[in-house]
Amino acid sequence: MRNPFTHKKLEEVKDSAPDFGHGDGMEARFAKGDLETEDTGFSFHRLKPGKRQPFGHRHEDAEEVYVIVRGDGLFKLDDEIIEVETLDAIRVSPEVTRAFEAGEDGLEVIVFGPRKDGDGSLHPEFWPNRAANRLPPMPTEVQGIEGMQALVGEEIGPSEWRTITQADIDAFAELSGDHQWIHVDPERAKTESPYGTTIAHGNLTLATVDGFRSELISSTGFAMGVNYGWDKIRFPAPVPVDSRIRAKAEVVSVEEKRGGWYQVVTRFTIEVEGGEKPCFVGDSVTRVLASAG
Repeated sequence: MRNPFTHKKLEEVKDSAPDFGHGDGMEARFAKGDLETEDTGFSFHRLKPGKRQPFGHRHEDAEEVYVIVRGDGLFKLDDEIIEVETLDAIRVSPEVTRAFEAGEDGLEVIVFGPRKDGDGSLHPEFWPNRAANRLPPMPTEVQGIEGMQALVGEEIGPSEWRTITQADIDAFAELSGDHQWIHVDPERAKTESPYGTTIAHGNLTLATVDGFRSELISSTGFAMGVNYGWDKIRFPAPVPVDSRIRAKAEVVSVEEKRGGWYQVVTRFTIEVEGGEKPCFVGDSVTRVLASAG
């Protein structure tokens, strides 16, 4: 005789994401067997910030309900993409292909539906290209000195994620002349480095700021601007190869100088996905010349 109820901790249910070759940054726990259900399918999915399911799936007959138990993100349902957040519920009809992507807080989803083995099918190319399906964050628009002064103390961002590859590290090593093995020798790094892999040069991380800067802030109303230097640069954590990084910015101060020039100090903070500490914090100092009239 079947038990009248079954109690199971989800963390004890097998994580099947590695079986699909996608265990890095996501979990997929299918609990209908563990819960001994006869008619109800049940699964739990957890994605780290920015992670997207690498395939879509659909059912021929089963209707499913998705409940967001934590975090936020995007759901793609056939050709439509919707934003979701904690305690949203989404009913998905049969024959609709679906996949989801975690936002900056990660995403945890519980799925309910009729138990129909063999009813589902996977679609690997359903959502392959982020750029084709999701617009990048719009930069904060700044109009002139008054607009820049209004931003003082405000956090801007985060930017989109960027992956730092070994090719990036090798190219920077060639350009800078810094060929230290912790950066360019993956085999040696596996056995001798405390990080177990190669890491990006600190100055490579610094160099990414200029790309992130244009993603975060778009300014008009200035005749010109020049890079005046940096203050208080720190690299609190490494950037392991193939890590994803993103940046935030804060305008710290706007100070008037002579001849229509102003000095703007902007603090950039770069994080590694899943890291406890930022990998870069630095104050960028720029001089901008106000437009005449």
